[in-house]
Amino acid sequence: MKKSWRPGASPTPTPARNWEDGPGPPPPPPPPRLYDQEGRASYKLVAREKGFTQEVKRLTERAPETRQALMCSEGDPLNCHRTLLVGRALAGTGARVLHILPTGAVETQEEAITRLLRLQGITTAEGHRYRQRDAEHALDRRGLEAAKRLPRQRWRTPASTSWK
Repeated sequence: MKKSWRPGASPTPTPARNWEDGPGPPPPPPPPRLYDQEGRASYKLVAREKGFTQEVKRLTERAPETRQALMCSEGDPLNCHRTLLVGRALAGTGARVLHILPTGAVETQEEAITRLLRLQGITTAEGHRYRQRDAEHALDRRGLEAAKRLPRQRWRTPASTSWK
């Protein structure tokens, strides 16, 4: 029988951070090719990267055996790359994606998208044939608004081998 963690229970011995590789320093910033002309991270470009697609595949392969949590300090899922990039990719594989709000309430990826559509004034009803297209457009637009900007002085040229 598989054990599961409950609030108030002792944590399992499995580390929370990338338990396969162990703890370590945070990853380096994405290379400049993944930023637009205004210096914003392009989630569309990141989503096409081999490393990103491999990580999504790894997460989905482990899903049947483990519960997984991706943590972020951003309170609103609509401002977080985990919703706009990772949750989007995982939901595209059929994974169940849940967001824990600051109140403790839980919002599904679909509920987050519905809220985003409302905020952007898009009224496509669930099940409507254009909903997926409208959701993709809304997520792309919100991704550009929420994306972190890379300071110009940290940009590197293609010939450069290290971050400045």
